[in-house]
Amino acid sequence: MTTALNIVSSSDEGYVGNYCALLHSAWLYHPDARFFLLDCGIAPQSLSRLLAFAAERSIDLSIVDAKDRLASELPHYNKRSAFGRVLIPELLPAGIERAIYLDADMTVVGDLTALHEADLGDAVAGVCLDGLPSGLKREEEVQKFDYAGAYFNSGMLLLDFAKWLREGIARQTIAFANENPERLLAMDQSALNLILHGRVKILPNIWNFFNVENGAVNFADVRIVHHTNGRRPWVGYSPFSDIYHFHRSRTPFAIPPTTRTFSDKAAIVRRIALSWVWPKYRRHARRDRLKALAESAITQPAVKNASAKMARVSTGIRDAVTT
Repeated sequence: MTTALNIVSSSDEGYVGNYCALLHSAWLYHPDARFFLLDCGIAPQSLSRLLAFAAERSIDLSIVDAKDRLASELPHYNKRSAFGRVLIPELLPAGIERAIYLDADMTVVGDLTALHEADLGDAVAGVCLDGLPSGLKREEEVQKFDYAGAYFNSGMLLLDFAKWLREGIARQTIAFANENPERLLAMDQSALNLILHGRVKILPNIWNFFNVENGAVNFADVRIVHHTNGRRPWVGYSPFSDIYHFHRSRTPFAIPPTTRTFSDKAAIVRRIALSWVWPKYRRHARRDRLKALAESAITQPAVKNASAKMARVSTGIRDAVTT
Protein backbone atom coordinates (compact mmCIF):
# COMPACT_ATOMS: atom_id res chain seq x y z
CA MET A 1 0.00 0.00 0.00
CA THR A 2 1.36 3.41 -0.95
CA THR A 3 1.82 5.74 2.01
CA ALA A 4 1.61 9.52 1.94
CA LEU A 5 4.83 11.19 0.88
CA ASN A 6 6.72 13.21 3.48
CA ILE A 7 8.75 15.98 1.85
CA VAL A 8 11.01 18.10 4.04
CA SER A 9 13.12 21.18 3.38
CA SER A 10 14.86 23.88 5.39
CA SER A 11 15.20 27.58 4.71
CA ASP A 12 16.20 30.91 6.12
CA GLU A 13 14.91 34.28 4.91
CA GLY A 14 17.27 34.31 1.94
CA TYR A 15 15.80 31.18 0.37
CA VAL A 16 12.13 31.33 1.33
CA GLY A 17 11.12 32.46 -2.19
CA ASN A 18 12.98 29.53 -3.72
CA TYR A 19 11.36 27.19 -1.24
CA CYS A 20 7.88 28.42 -2.15
CA ALA A 21 8.65 27.68 -5.82
CA LEU A 22 9.84 24.19 -4.84
CA LEU A 23 6.71 23.67 -2.74
CA HIS A 24 4.49 24.60 -5.68
CA SER A 25 6.34 22.24 -8.02
CA ALA A 26 6.17 19.28 -5.63
CA TRP A 27 2.54 19.94 -4.72
CA LEU A 28 1.42 19.84 -8.36
CA TYR A 29 2.69 16.26 -8.59
CA HIS A 30 1.73 15.27 -5.05
CA PRO A 31 -1.26 17.30 -3.80
CA ASP A 32 -1.76 14.84 -0.92
CA ALA A 33 1.84 14.91 0.33
CA ARG A 34 2.78 16.17 3.76
CA PHE A 35 5.27 19.01 3.59
CA PHE A 36 7.52 20.11 6.44
CA LEU A 37 9.71 23.20 6.46
CA LEU A 38 12.45 23.71 9.02
CA ASP A 39 12.40 27.40 9.89
CA CYS A 40 16.06 28.36 10.19
CA GLY A 41 15.49 32.11 10.34
CA ILE A 42 12.53 33.14 8.20
CA ALA A 43 11.10 36.61 8.82
CA PRO A 44 7.59 36.57 10.37
CA GLN A 45 6.10 38.45 7.41
CA SER A 46 7.54 35.96 4.91
CA LEU A 47 6.34 33.06 7.02
CA SER A 48 2.82 34.50 7.06
CA ARG A 49 2.83 34.86 3.27
CA LEU A 50 4.07 31.30 2.87
CA LEU A 51 1.43 29.86 5.19
CA ALA A 52 -1.34 31.86 3.50
CA PHE A 53 -0.18 30.53 0.13
CA ALA A 54 -0.34 26.96 1.44
CA ALA A 55 -3.75 27.46 3.07
CA GLU A 56 -5.28 28.87 -0.12
CA ARG A 57 -4.28 25.72 -1.98
CA SER A 58 -5.00 23.24 0.81
CA ILE A 59 -1.34 22.26 0.96
CA ASP A 60 -0.51 20.25 4.08
CA LEU A 61 2.45 22.34 5.25
CA SER A 62 3.88 22.28 8.77
CA ILE A 63 6.51 24.72 9.98
CA VAL A 64 9.08 23.26 12.36
CA ASP A 65 11.11 25.81 14.31
CA ALA A 66 14.77 24.78 14.12
CA LYS A 67 16.41 28.14 14.89
CA ASP A 68 17.04 27.67 18.60
CA ARG A 69 18.21 24.07 18.26
CA LEU A 70 20.70 24.99 15.53
CA ALA A 71 21.96 28.03 17.43
CA SER A 72 22.50 25.88 20.49
CA GLU A 73 24.21 23.02 18.63
CA LEU A 74 26.33 25.17 16.27
CA PRO A 75 27.07 28.41 18.15
CA HIS A 76 30.09 29.34 16.01
CA TYR A 77 28.31 29.22 12.64
CA ASN A 78 26.35 32.07 11.11
CA LYS A 79 24.91 30.00 8.24
CA ARG A 80 23.39 27.08 10.12
CA SER A 81 20.42 26.27 7.91
CA ALA A 82 22.45 23.74 5.90
CA PHE A 83 22.69 21.55 9.00
CA GLY A 84 18.95 21.51 9.59
CA ARG A 85 18.61 18.35 7.49
CA VAL A 86 20.57 16.23 9.96
CA LEU A 87 17.98 17.01 12.66
CA ILE A 88 14.92 16.04 10.62
CA PRO A 89 14.29 12.61 12.22
CA GLU A 90 14.48 14.25 15.65
CA LEU A 91 12.31 17.28 14.90
CA LEU A 92 9.46 15.77 12.90
CA PRO A 93 6.39 14.23 14.60
CA ALA A 94 6.57 10.69 15.93
CA GLY A 95 5.32 7.93 13.67
CA ILE A 96 7.06 9.04 10.48
CA GLU A 97 9.31 6.27 9.17
CA ARG A 98 10.96 7.99 6.22
CA ALA A 99 11.01 11.28 4.35
CA ILE A 100 12.50 12.92 1.30
CA TYR A 101 14.68 15.92 2.08
CA LEU A 102 14.98 18.47 -0.74
CA ASP A 103 17.14 21.58 -0.82
CA ALA A 104 15.15 24.78 -1.27
CA ASP A 105 16.91 25.45 -4.59
CA MET A 106 15.33 22.48 -6.32
CA THR A 107 12.39 22.03 -8.69
CA VAL A 108 10.31 18.86 -8.91
CA VAL A 109 9.60 17.91 -12.54
CA GLY A 110 8.13 14.43 -12.08
CA ASP A 111 6.48 11.93 -9.76
CA LEU A 112 8.46 11.12 -6.60
CA THR A 113 6.61 8.00 -5.47
CA ALA A 114 9.34 5.62 -6.65
CA LEU A 115 11.92 7.63 -4.73
CA HIS A 116 9.90 7.66 -1.51
CA GLU A 117 9.39 3.90 -1.74
CA ALA A 118 12.94 2.98 -2.83
CA ASP A 119 14.45 -0.06 -1.13
CA LEU A 120 17.35 1.12 1.02
CA GLY A 121 18.35 -2.29 2.33
CA ASP A 122 20.66 -1.73 5.29
CA ALA A 123 21.52 1.83 4.24
CA VAL A 124 20.81 4.79 6.48
CA ALA A 125 19.88 7.05 3.56
CA GLY A 126 19.43 7.15 -0.19
CA VAL A 127 21.58 9.69 -2.04
CA CYS A 128 22.80 10.71 -5.51
CA LEU A 129 26.42 11.17 -6.53
CA ASP A 130 27.67 14.75 -6.57
CA GLY A 131 29.14 14.56 -10.05
CA LEU A 132 31.55 17.50 -9.82
CA PRO A 133 35.08 16.06 -10.25
CA SER A 134 36.74 19.24 -9.00
CA GLY A 135 34.75 19.15 -5.76
CA LEU A 136 35.56 15.49 -5.13
CA LYS A 137 39.26 16.05 -5.78
CA ARG A 138 39.40 18.97 -3.36
CA GLU A 139 37.51 17.02 -0.67
CA GLU A 140 39.90 14.08 -0.94
CA GLU A 141 42.90 16.40 -0.66
CA VAL A 142 41.59 18.17 2.45
CA GLN A 143 40.01 15.17 4.18
CA LYS A 144 42.90 12.82 3.30
CA PHE A 145 40.23 10.28 2.47
CA ASP A 146 39.48 8.14 -0.58
CA TYR A 147 35.74 8.22 -1.28
CA ALA A 148 36.17 5.53 -3.95
CA GLY A 149 33.88 7.48 -6.26
CA ALA A 150 31.03 7.49 -3.73
CA TYR A 151 30.98 11.20 -2.87
CA PHE A 152 27.34 12.32 -2.81
CA ASN A 153 25.44 15.58 -2.95
CA SER A 154 23.38 16.24 0.18
CA GLY A 155 20.71 18.27 -1.65
CA MET A 156 18.44 15.22 -1.79
CA LEU A 157 18.34 12.68 1.01
CA LEU A 158 15.93 9.78 1.40
CA LEU A 159 16.02 9.34 5.16
CA ASP A 160 15.27 6.18 7.12
CA PHE A 161 14.37 7.69 10.49
CA ALA A 162 14.90 4.60 12.65
CA LYS A 163 18.40 3.93 11.32
CA TRP A 164 19.35 7.61 11.39
CA LEU A 165 18.33 7.90 15.04
CA ARG A 166 19.80 4.56 16.08
CA GLU A 167 23.21 5.43 14.65
CA GLY A 168 23.21 8.98 16.02
CA ILE A 169 23.93 10.64 12.68
CA ALA A 170 22.88 14.10 13.87
CA ARG A 171 25.12 13.92 16.93
CA GLN A 172 28.11 12.74 14.88
CA THR A 173 27.61 15.38 12.18
CA ILE A 174 27.28 18.28 14.61
CA ALA A 175 30.28 17.09 16.63
CA PHE A 176 32.39 16.88 13.47
CA ALA A 177 31.30 20.37 12.41
CA ASN A 178 32.20 21.91 15.75
CA GLU A 179 35.54 20.13 15.99
CA ASN A 180 36.66 20.51 12.36
CA PRO A 181 35.35 23.80 10.89
CA GLU A 182 38.34 24.05 8.55
CA ARG A 183 37.36 20.76 6.89
CA LEU A 184 33.82 21.78 5.96
CA LEU A 185 34.43 22.68 2.33
CA ALA A 186 30.78 21.99 1.54
CA MET A 187 29.33 22.48 5.03
CA ASP A 188 27.06 19.58 6.03
CA GLN A 189 27.89 17.71 2.82
CA SER A 190 31.54 17.39 3.80
CA ALA A 191 30.64 16.00 7.21
CA LEU A 192 27.91 13.66 5.98
CA ASN A 193 30.13 12.11 3.31
CA LEU A 194 32.67 11.10 5.93
CA ILE A 195 30.16 9.96 8.54
CA LEU A 196 27.88 8.07 6.14
CA HIS A 197 30.55 6.59 3.87
CA GLY A 198 29.61 3.00 3.12
CA ARG A 199 26.20 3.41 4.74
CA VAL A 200 24.22 5.00 1.92
CA LYS A 201 22.35 3.65 -1.10
CA ILE A 202 23.41 5.36 -4.33
CA LEU A 203 20.29 6.20 -6.33
CA PRO A 204 20.01 7.28 -9.99
CA ASN A 205 20.83 10.95 -10.44
CA ILE A 206 17.40 11.61 -11.92
CA TRP A 207 16.51 12.37 -8.29
CA ASN A 208 19.12 15.13 -7.97
CA PHE A 209 20.07 16.36 -11.41
CA PHE A 210 22.29 19.38 -11.89
CA ASN A 211 25.25 18.41 -14.01
CA VAL A 212 25.39 16.49 -17.28
CA GLU A 213 28.68 14.95 -16.20
CA ASN A 214 27.37 13.10 -13.15
CA GLY A 215 26.46 9.96 -15.07
CA ALA A 216 24.52 9.13 -18.21
CA VAL A 217 20.89 10.12 -17.96
CA ASN A 218 17.89 10.35 -20.23
CA PHE A 219 16.77 13.92 -19.72
CA ALA A 220 13.11 12.87 -19.97
CA ASP A 221 13.59 10.65 -16.89
CA VAL A 222 14.75 13.48 -14.63
CA ARG A 223 12.44 14.04 -11.66
CA ILE A 224 14.26 16.65 -9.56
CA VAL A 225 16.36 19.51 -10.89
CA HIS A 226 18.93 21.05 -8.55
CA HIS A 227 19.80 24.66 -9.41
CA THR A 228 23.30 24.48 -8.00
CA ASN A 229 25.66 24.32 -10.96
CA GLY A 230 26.38 27.42 -13.04
CA ARG A 231 24.02 30.38 -13.10
CA ARG A 232 20.91 29.96 -11.01
CA PRO A 233 17.57 30.99 -12.55
CA TRP A 234 16.85 33.68 -9.97
CA VAL A 235 20.22 35.30 -10.76
CA GLY A 236 20.73 34.73 -14.49
CA TYR A 237 19.51 32.61 -17.35
CA SER A 238 19.80 28.83 -17.14
CA PRO A 239 18.31 25.96 -19.16
CA PHE A 240 15.72 25.58 -16.39
CA SER A 241 14.76 29.24 -16.03
CA ASP A 242 11.35 28.70 -17.65
CA ILE A 243 10.28 25.86 -15.37
CA TYR A 244 11.62 27.64 -12.28
CA HIS A 245 9.74 30.87 -13.03
CA PHE A 246 6.63 28.93 -14.02
CA HIS A 247 6.39 27.86 -10.39
CA ARG A 248 7.76 30.92 -8.62
CA SER A 249 5.48 33.29 -10.56
CA ARG A 250 2.52 31.49 -8.98
CA THR A 251 3.66 32.22 -5.44
CA PRO A 252 3.68 35.38 -3.29
CA PHE A 253 7.44 35.58 -3.92
CA ALA A 254 7.33 36.09 -7.70
CA ILE A 255 10.30 37.86 -9.28
CA PRO A 256 10.91 39.07 -12.85
CA PRO A 257 11.98 36.14 -15.03
CA THR A 258 15.51 36.10 -16.33
CA THR A 259 15.93 36.28 -20.08
CA ARG A 260 18.53 34.86 -22.40
CA THR A 261 20.98 37.54 -23.51
CA PHE A 262 22.82 37.80 -26.81
CA SER A 263 25.93 36.39 -25.16
CA ASP A 264 23.89 33.40 -23.98
CA LYS A 265 22.65 32.75 -27.51
CA ALA A 266 26.10 33.20 -29.01
CA ALA A 267 27.62 30.80 -26.49
CA ILE A 268 25.01 28.16 -27.29
CA VAL A 269 25.61 28.42 -31.03
CA ARG A 270 29.36 28.26 -30.47
CA ARG A 271 29.13 25.22 -28.22
CA ILE A 272 26.95 23.30 -30.64
CA ALA A 273 29.27 24.18 -33.53
CA LEU A 274 32.36 23.18 -31.60
CA SER A 275 30.74 19.90 -30.57
CA TRP A 276 31.17 18.76 -34.16
CA VAL A 277 34.89 19.47 -33.98
CA TRP A 278 36.08 18.72 -30.48
CA PRO A 279 34.44 15.96 -28.42
CA LYS A 280 35.25 17.77 -25.17
CA TYR A 281 32.63 20.38 -26.06
CA ARG A 282 29.83 17.85 -26.44
CA ARG A 283 28.89 18.13 -22.79
CA HIS A 284 28.13 21.82 -23.33
CA ALA A 285 25.88 21.03 -26.27
CA ARG A 286 24.07 18.43 -24.14
CA ARG A 287 23.50 21.04 -21.46
CA ASP A 288 21.60 23.20 -23.92
CA ARG A 289 19.23 20.30 -24.58
CA LEU A 290 18.00 20.62 -21.00
CA LYS A 291 15.87 23.56 -22.11
CA ALA A 292 13.61 21.10 -23.91
CA LEU A 293 13.23 19.10 -20.70
CA ALA A 294 12.25 22.22 -18.78
CA GLU A 295 9.56 23.06 -21.32
CA SER A 296 8.19 19.52 -21.49
CA ALA A 297 7.93 19.31 -17.70
CA ILE A 298 5.43 22.16 -17.69
CA THR A 299 3.06 20.25 -19.96
CA GLN A 300 3.45 16.73 -18.56
CA PRO A 301 0.11 14.97 -17.83
CA ALA A 302 0.79 14.73 -14.09
CA VAL A 303 1.10 18.48 -13.83
CA LYS A 304 -2.04 19.01 -15.91
CA ASN A 305 -4.06 16.52 -13.87
CA ALA A 306 -2.89 17.87 -10.53
CA SER A 307 -3.56 21.41 -11.66
CA ALA A 308 -7.07 20.52 -12.79
CA LYS A 309 -7.81 18.82 -9.49
CA MET A 310 -6.71 21.79 -7.45
CA ALA A 311 -8.56 24.16 -9.77
CA ARG A 312 -11.81 22.76 -8.44
CA VAL A 313 -10.71 23.66 -4.93
CA SER A 314 -9.61 27.22 -5.57
CA THR A 315 -10.42 29.74 -8.26
CA GLY A 316 -7.07 31.37 -7.61
CA ILE A 317 -5.04 28.27 -8.40
CA ARG A 318 -7.17 27.63 -11.48
CA ASP A 319 -6.24 31.02 -12.83
CA ALA A 320 -2.59 30.50 -11.89
CA VAL A 321 -1.95 27.22 -13.66
CA THR A 322 -3.99 27.92 -16.76
CA THR A 323 -2.50 31.33 -17.62
